[in-house]
Amino acid sequence: MHVIFEKFEANPGHSFYVNDLTIDHFRSPLHFHPQIEITYMIKGSGLRFAGESVQTYQPGEIVLIGNVPHAFISAREHYRKKDPALSRAIYLLFRKDMFGEKFLDMPENDFLKEIFTEADRCVKIRDTDNKKFFSLMNGIATAKGFKRLDHLLNLLYEINVSEEKEYLNVPNLSYEINQKDVDRINKVYEYVFSNYHKNINLETIADITSLVPQSFCRYFKQHTNKTFSSFLSEVRISQACKLLLEGGRSVKDIAYDVGYNHFSTFNKQFRKIMGTTALQYRKIHKRQQSQGATEAIAP
Repeated sequence: MHVIFEKFEANPGHSFYVNDLTIDHFRSPLHFHPQIEITYMIKGSGLRFAGESVQTYQPGEIVLIGNVPHAFISAREHYRKKDPALSRAIYLLFRKDMFGEKFLDMPENDFLKEIFTEADRCVKIRDTDNKKFFSLMNGIATAKGFKRLDHLLNLLYEINVSEEKEYLNVPNLSYEINQKDVDRINKVYEYVFSNYHKNINLETIADITSLVPQSFCRYFKQHTNKTFSSFLSEVRISQACKLLLEGGRSVKDIAYDVGYNHFSTFNKQFRKIMGTTALQYRKIHKRQQSQGATEAIAP
């Protein structure tokens, strides 16, 4: 929990870094780095922090992240199972200047400049097109020499032309966070993620940061551009979205499981954050999953 800046070196014999990581759970601190990061989640679920965004992540998502604070934290059940192969992701990091100015100035490569611009907005794409993005990421992880660079350029092009992009972060948002601030915010994130299903009072969370409640509220808003109550609601609703798609439990039970004592408050927050009711969200995404499964087995 003591990282504000992470340093990555290119893999030996290559111009950028790539790793196919299998682990029991992801628990990265809030961090950022000068490289653009692309992560493809293969196994596991939990919370993804990307700039302003707090969402659950699921297998089959690819995320493009620029130089903004971000973190992936596995769901609580992953910690309990202790399965060494419960979470897997392929991720790569590359610098904008690795291609060189002359290469970027070629008209055929304008898409790279667009990718660089979009990275700080943090782009998420659901890989619904026959695992196209997984194939490209896996190709990068296993290829050597020019083939690895070729796969990377193809991946960046496919991200650029995708019509299923979701922008997670506010454009042109600057971050000025020092080491002490990152440590404090990380403590808040970790506590909330571990205890979102409980009653979290302002005095307790302020005490974690060694601030009085009023000062904490100002501090959190200053460093995250959102109120603590909004952040807590986003975490709870993100977890509710995950639970809504996992089984047939009632929406009311899920509301209580993620920390809401009043069902009406849950409904109000869910609609505010997701733009629909919890029941409609479940129906829409279940239908999309069914359609995806049908397309996958179609000749």
